[in-house]
Amino acid sequence: MAPPVVLLSYFELDDLLRLLDAVEPAGIPSTVPVYVGSYGVSREASGLIRSLAQGRYAPMFPVQPGTFWELRRAPDVPDDAYIGRIPSFGALMRLSAQRRVAWGRELGRRYRDSIRAARREGVRVDAWQFDELLGQAARSGGRGYREFLRGVLAGLTFGRPQLNDREERGFVWSHSACSNSLPCPPTPSWRRSGSSSTVRASGSPARSIRASRAIRARPRPPTRGGNACSRGVEPLAGRSLPSIWRG
Repeated sequence: MAPPVVLLSYFELDDLLRLLDAVEPAGIPSTVPVYVGSYGVSREASGLIRSLAQGRYAPMFPVQPGTFWELRRAPDVPDDAYIGRIPSFGALMRLSAQRRVAWGRELGRRYRDSIRAARREGVRVDAWQFDELLGQAARSGGRGYREFLRGVLAGLTFGRPQLNDREERGFVWSHSACSNSLPCPPTPSWRRSGSSSTVRASGSPARSIRASRAIRARPRPPTRGGNACSRGVEPLAGRSLPSIWRG
């Protein structure tokens, strides 16, 4: 069984020092890494978090439309059909499955573009967080959302191979509908292994600060129950998707 980690998410930068000051009195064992991050990549946040002996920086990326949806910001990548604005969710649902997965992969790769650019400037990034598996994906007609999310997590995990991105693991936040009803997060294929306890809190990262004894970003089964949970993920080849993620 992989050792536990602590995952602290969703906060304003002004609150980060107080959050970090609370880590030592919490009595967390010195061998347990503490992953901390909020939305976007920040040099200041990385520096503060990495100053903590156990600190690991894990910026969070939102699935909802925002700046990442507007335009690809990776000058080293040749122009193609996916360089521009990502279609709205409504428009995505009218596209073919192949196009939905491709646009999702592009969004995930744009998250990795921001991490790559920050690292080139000396910012330390240890992992990523994804917010979140949408509740629509758990519905009977949610196949299109599952396909899009599958692409997003593939893009986040593998990045752009042509830019020498390597596979990187991260944490996946889930809407309560997904946490309670889906057998597995939506990536190309998955492996199950031992479990680890997670402290769950109500709400989504957009509504609360969540501190979880999370699963290290390695192959794990999904954690059930509660309104929010973190999941360590690792896509693997040669395994089939659970039927609920196929359609």
